[in-house]
Amino acid sequence: MPICTIHGLDLATLGCKVSRVEGMGSLPTVRLPLARIPGRMGQTALGLRAGEGAARAVTVILTLRPRSLSAMETALEQLYAVCGGGLVSIQDGRDPAKVAWGRLESSEERAYDPQYLATDPASQITLRFTCEDPTRYDVSGLTLGLPVAGTAYEIPLGNRACAPVARIRGPVTNPGLVYREASGTARCTLGYTITLGANDWLEHNHDTGAIRKSVAGTITDAYSTWTTRSDGLLVLDPHDGDPVLGAGPTAEVTGSGASGALFYVRAWA
Repeated sequence: MPICTIHGLDLATLGCKVSRVEGMGSLPTVRLPLARIPGRMGQTALGLRAGEGAARAVTVILTLRPRSLSAMETALEQLYAVCGGGLVSIQDGRDPAKVAWGRLESSEERAYDPQYLATDPASQITLRFTCEDPTRYDVSGLTLGLPVAGTAYEIPLGNRACAPVARIRGPVTNPGLVYREASGTARCTLGYTITLGANDWLEHNHDTGAIRKSVAGTITDAYSTWTTRSDGLLVLDPHDGDPVLGAGPTAEVTGSGASGALFYVRAWA
Protein backbone atom coordinates (compact mmCIF):
# COMPACT_ATOMS: atom_id res chain seq x y z
CA MET A 1 0.00 0.00 0.00
CA PRO A 2 1.48 3.40 -0.95
CA ILE A 3 2.47 5.57 2.01
CA CYS A 4 1.82 8.74 0.03
CA THR A 5 0.37 9.36 -3.43
CA ILE A 6 0.46 12.76 -5.15
CA HIS A 7 -1.90 13.14 -8.09
CA GLY A 8 -1.82 9.40 -8.73
CA LEU A 9 1.97 9.08 -8.37
CA ASP A 10 3.17 6.69 -5.67
CA LEU A 11 6.25 8.51 -4.37
CA ALA A 12 7.97 5.16 -3.74
CA THR A 13 8.23 4.66 -7.51
CA LEU A 14 10.69 7.59 -7.61
CA GLY A 15 12.88 5.96 -5.00
CA CYS A 16 11.43 8.11 -2.23
CA LYS A 17 11.06 6.89 1.33
CA VAL A 18 8.26 8.86 2.97
CA SER A 19 8.97 9.41 6.66
CA ARG A 20 5.99 11.62 7.58
CA VAL A 21 2.72 12.93 6.19
CA GLU A 22 1.32 15.64 8.45
CA GLY A 23 -2.03 17.38 8.34
CA MET A 24 -4.18 14.79 6.57
CA GLY A 25 -5.78 13.59 9.80
CA SER A 26 -5.99 16.97 11.49
CA LEU A 27 -9.14 19.00 11.97
CA PRO A 28 -8.59 22.38 10.31
CA THR A 29 -8.95 25.44 12.51
CA VAL A 30 -12.40 27.03 12.40
CA ARG A 31 -12.50 30.80 12.16
CA LEU A 32 -15.34 31.87 14.43
CA PRO A 33 -17.41 34.90 13.32
CA LEU A 34 -16.37 37.14 16.20
CA ALA A 35 -17.09 40.86 16.30
CA ARG A 36 -15.89 43.54 18.72
CA ILE A 37 -18.53 44.91 21.12
CA PRO A 38 -18.53 48.72 20.90
CA GLY A 39 -17.70 50.38 24.20
CA ARG A 40 -16.38 47.21 25.81
CA MET A 41 -12.66 46.89 25.38
CA GLY A 42 -11.38 43.39 24.74
CA GLN A 43 -14.85 41.85 24.53
CA THR A 44 -16.25 40.13 21.47
CA ALA A 45 -19.58 38.61 20.46
CA LEU A 46 -20.26 35.54 18.35
CA GLY A 47 -21.96 36.49 15.10
CA LEU A 48 -24.98 34.79 13.56
CA ARG A 49 -23.29 33.36 10.51
CA ALA A 50 -21.53 30.00 10.62
CA GLY A 51 -17.82 29.70 11.27
CA GLU A 52 -15.48 29.18 8.34
CA GLY A 53 -12.90 26.41 8.14
CA ALA A 54 -9.32 27.51 7.57
CA ALA A 55 -7.21 25.95 4.84
CA ARG A 56 -5.69 22.53 5.49
CA ALA A 57 -1.88 22.46 5.60
CA VAL A 58 -0.31 19.18 4.49
CA THR A 59 3.41 18.51 4.84
CA VAL A 60 5.15 15.54 3.22
CA ILE A 61 8.70 14.73 4.38
CA LEU A 62 10.62 12.20 2.33
CA THR A 63 14.11 10.90 1.68
CA LEU A 64 15.38 10.53 -1.86
CA ARG A 65 18.40 8.22 -2.29
CA PRO A 66 18.93 7.35 -5.96
CA ARG A 67 21.97 5.57 -7.38
CA SER A 68 23.54 8.55 -9.11
CA LEU A 69 23.40 12.31 -9.42
CA SER A 70 21.68 12.04 -12.80
CA ALA A 71 19.06 9.76 -11.28
CA MET A 72 18.61 12.31 -8.49
CA GLU A 73 17.97 15.09 -11.00
CA THR A 74 15.54 12.92 -12.97
CA ALA A 75 13.60 11.99 -9.83
CA LEU A 76 13.42 15.63 -8.70
CA GLU A 77 12.19 16.73 -12.12
CA GLN A 78 9.45 14.09 -12.06
CA LEU A 79 8.50 14.96 -8.48
CA TYR A 80 8.17 18.68 -9.12
CA ALA A 81 6.45 18.13 -12.46
CA VAL A 82 3.66 16.30 -10.63
CA CYS A 83 3.55 18.37 -7.42
CA GLY A 84 3.97 21.77 -8.98
CA GLY A 85 1.36 21.42 -11.70
CA GLY A 86 -1.40 23.36 -9.95
CA LEU A 87 -4.18 21.69 -7.98
CA VAL A 88 -3.15 18.14 -7.09
CA SER A 89 -4.69 15.27 -5.14
CA ILE A 90 -3.00 14.03 -1.96
CA GLN A 91 -3.54 10.61 -0.35
CA ASP A 92 -1.75 8.94 2.52
CA GLY A 93 -1.51 5.29 3.43
CA ARG A 94 -3.51 5.57 6.65
CA ASP A 95 -6.70 6.17 4.70
CA PRO A 96 -6.07 5.85 0.95
CA ALA A 97 -9.80 5.91 0.19
CA LYS A 98 -9.90 9.64 0.99
CA VAL A 99 -8.26 12.48 -0.90
CA ALA A 100 -7.45 16.13 -0.23
CA TRP A 101 -6.83 18.70 -2.95
CA GLY A 102 -4.12 21.31 -2.63
CA ARG A 103 -1.35 23.32 -4.24
CA LEU A 104 2.37 23.11 -3.57
CA GLU A 105 3.30 26.23 -1.61
CA SER A 106 6.97 25.47 -1.03
CA SER A 107 9.60 22.75 -1.16
CA GLU A 108 12.89 22.41 0.66
CA GLU A 109 15.80 20.10 -0.17
CA ARG A 110 18.60 19.29 2.27
CA ALA A 111 21.51 17.12 1.18
CA TYR A 112 22.48 14.69 3.93
CA ASP A 113 26.24 14.93 3.41
CA PRO A 114 27.42 17.15 0.57
CA GLN A 115 30.93 15.65 0.55
CA TYR A 116 29.48 12.28 -0.52
CA LEU A 117 26.97 13.76 -2.93
CA ALA A 118 28.71 12.37 -6.03
CA THR A 119 29.11 8.81 -4.70
CA ASP A 120 26.09 8.44 -2.44
CA PRO A 121 23.52 11.14 -3.29
CA ALA A 122 20.77 11.49 -0.70
CA SER A 123 18.47 14.35 0.20
CA GLN A 124 15.63 15.05 2.57
CA ILE A 125 12.81 16.86 0.80
CA THR A 126 9.97 18.68 2.52
CA LEU A 127 6.87 19.45 0.47
CA ARG A 128 4.30 21.86 1.89
CA PHE A 129 0.81 21.95 0.39
CA THR A 130 -2.10 24.29 1.12
CA CYS A 131 -5.61 22.93 0.65
CA GLU A 132 -7.91 25.97 0.45
CA ASP A 133 -10.81 23.54 0.63
CA PRO A 134 -10.00 21.74 3.90
CA THR A 135 -12.48 18.95 3.20
CA ARG A 136 -11.31 15.47 2.29
CA TYR A 137 -13.38 13.46 -0.19
CA ASP A 138 -13.88 9.82 -1.04
CA VAL A 139 -11.80 8.77 -4.02
CA SER A 140 -14.86 7.06 -5.53
CA GLY A 141 -18.37 8.45 -5.64
CA LEU A 142 -21.53 6.69 -4.50
CA THR A 143 -24.81 5.98 -6.25
CA LEU A 144 -27.93 5.64 -4.12
CA GLY A 145 -30.80 4.09 -6.02
CA LEU A 146 -34.34 5.35 -5.42
CA PRO A 147 -36.22 2.64 -7.30
CA VAL A 148 -39.73 2.98 -5.80
CA ALA A 149 -41.64 6.26 -5.65
CA GLY A 150 -42.79 7.25 -2.17
CA THR A 151 -40.25 4.99 -0.44
CA ALA A 152 -37.58 6.63 1.72
CA TYR A 153 -34.00 5.37 1.34
CA GLU A 154 -31.31 6.09 3.91
CA ILE A 155 -28.32 8.07 2.63
CA PRO A 156 -24.83 6.97 3.77
CA LEU A 157 -22.73 10.07 4.37
CA GLY A 158 -19.35 11.16 5.71
CA ASN A 159 -19.04 13.69 8.52
CA ARG A 160 -19.35 16.76 6.28
CA ALA A 161 -22.15 17.97 4.03
CA CYS A 162 -22.08 17.42 0.26
CA ALA A 163 -24.19 18.31 -2.77
CA PRO A 164 -25.56 15.50 -4.96
CA VAL A 165 -26.67 15.12 -8.53
CA ALA A 166 -30.27 13.87 -8.48
CA ARG A 167 -31.76 12.02 -11.44
CA ILE A 168 -35.46 11.18 -11.83
CA ARG A 169 -36.60 8.67 -14.44
CA GLY A 170 -40.00 8.23 -16.07
CA PRO A 171 -42.66 7.38 -16.83
CA VAL A 172 -44.03 10.13 -14.60
CA THR A 173 -45.81 13.46 -14.74
CA ASN A 174 -44.70 16.30 -12.45
CA PRO A 175 -42.17 14.33 -10.37
CA GLY A 176 -40.43 15.48 -7.23
CA LEU A 177 -37.89 14.58 -4.58
CA VAL A 178 -38.13 14.85 -0.79
CA TYR A 179 -35.12 14.87 1.55
CA ARG A 180 -35.86 14.15 5.20
CA GLU A 181 -34.13 14.12 8.55
CA ALA A 182 -33.77 10.73 10.23
CA SER A 183 -36.84 11.66 12.28
CA GLY A 184 -38.91 11.91 9.09
CA THR A 185 -39.18 15.70 9.03
CA ALA A 186 -38.90 17.06 5.48
CA ARG A 187 -35.87 19.33 5.05
CA CYS A 188 -35.98 19.90 1.29
CA THR A 189 -38.91 19.38 -1.07
CA LEU A 190 -38.32 19.70 -4.80
CA GLY A 191 -40.91 19.61 -7.56
CA TYR A 192 -40.72 19.73 -11.36
CA THR A 193 -43.42 20.47 -13.92
CA ILE A 194 -42.62 18.03 -16.70
CA THR A 195 -43.81 14.78 -18.27
CA LEU A 196 -41.16 12.08 -18.70
CA GLY A 197 -41.60 8.98 -20.82
CA ALA A 198 -40.36 5.52 -19.91
CA ASN A 199 -36.88 6.19 -21.32
CA ASP A 200 -36.65 9.85 -20.31
CA TRP A 201 -34.92 11.40 -17.32
CA LEU A 202 -34.48 14.72 -15.50
CA GLU A 203 -31.16 15.54 -13.82
CA HIS A 204 -30.57 18.29 -11.24
CA ASN A 205 -26.99 19.10 -10.25
CA HIS A 206 -27.26 20.58 -6.75
CA ASP A 207 -23.64 21.68 -6.75
CA THR A 208 -23.84 23.85 -9.87
CA GLY A 209 -27.61 24.36 -9.95
CA ALA A 210 -27.86 23.15 -13.56
CA ILE A 211 -30.90 21.12 -14.64
CA ARG A 212 -31.14 19.12 -17.84
CA LYS A 213 -33.55 16.60 -19.32
CA SER A 214 -33.32 13.77 -21.79
CA VAL A 215 -36.51 13.35 -23.80
CA ALA A 216 -36.57 10.91 -26.72
CA GLY A 217 -32.77 10.77 -26.53
CA THR A 218 -32.25 14.53 -26.83
CA ILE A 219 -30.61 16.34 -23.89
CA THR A 220 -31.65 19.94 -23.33
CA ASP A 221 -31.72 22.54 -20.56
CA ALA A 222 -34.64 22.11 -18.16
CA TYR A 223 -34.10 24.76 -15.49
CA SER A 224 -37.58 26.20 -16.10
CA THR A 225 -39.20 22.91 -15.03
CA TRP A 226 -38.09 23.45 -11.40
CA THR A 227 -41.28 24.89 -9.94
CA THR A 228 -41.17 23.82 -6.27
CA ARG A 229 -37.97 25.48 -5.13
CA SER A 230 -38.63 27.33 -1.87
CA ASP A 231 -36.20 25.05 0.02
CA GLY A 232 -33.39 25.83 -2.43
CA LEU A 233 -30.71 23.43 -3.57
CA LEU A 234 -30.39 20.05 -1.88
CA VAL A 235 -27.56 19.60 0.62
CA LEU A 236 -26.93 16.16 2.13
CA ASP A 237 -25.94 16.90 5.71
CA PRO A 238 -24.88 14.24 8.26
CA HIS A 239 -26.28 16.49 11.00
CA ASP A 240 -29.74 15.62 9.66
CA GLY A 241 -29.14 12.06 10.86
CA ASP A 242 -29.50 10.63 14.35
CA PRO A 243 -26.08 9.61 15.75
CA VAL A 244 -27.66 7.96 18.80
CA LEU A 245 -29.76 5.60 16.71
CA GLY A 246 -27.14 5.39 13.98
CA ALA A 247 -29.67 6.49 11.37
CA GLY A 248 -28.99 8.83 8.47
CA PRO A 249 -31.20 11.21 6.51
CA THR A 250 -33.36 9.81 3.72
CA ALA A 251 -34.47 10.67 0.20
CA GLU A 252 -37.44 9.61 -1.91
CA VAL A 253 -38.81 10.39 -5.33
CA THR A 254 -42.46 11.32 -5.74
CA GLY A 255 -44.88 10.85 -8.61
CA SER A 256 -46.55 7.64 -9.74
CA GLY A 257 -44.19 5.53 -11.85
CA ALA A 258 -41.06 7.56 -11.02
CA SER A 259 -37.72 6.15 -9.98
CA GLY A 260 -34.38 7.83 -9.50
CA ALA A 261 -30.91 7.97 -8.01
CA LEU A 262 -28.54 10.27 -6.14
CA PHE A 263 -24.93 10.55 -7.28
CA TYR A 264 -22.53 12.12 -4.77
CA VAL A 265 -19.08 12.01 -3.20
CA ARG A 266 -18.93 11.72 0.58
CA ALA A 267 -17.06 14.49 2.39
CA TRP A 268 -14.94 14.29 5.55
CA ALA A 269 -13.18 16.61 7.98
